[in-house]
Amino acid sequence: MYRNLADRLFGAPGEWTSKKCTDADCGIVWLDPRPTIDEIGKAYQNYYTHDQTNQRNKDG
Repeated sequence: MYRNLADRLFGAPGEWTSKKCTDADCGIVWLDPRPTIDEIGKAYQNYYTHDQTNQRNKDG
């Protein structure tokens, strides 16, 4: 488990703790507290795929 993690790649605000499944065959890692549906977009608002200038032109 890691505490007080910050998003250094995209600059999402806040700090998180990561937790890992204790089953050796599992390996899943998740954020705690888990972001809600309403909050998850805030973490990715500066993510490059959300920039309107990078989207393909729908006309071709």
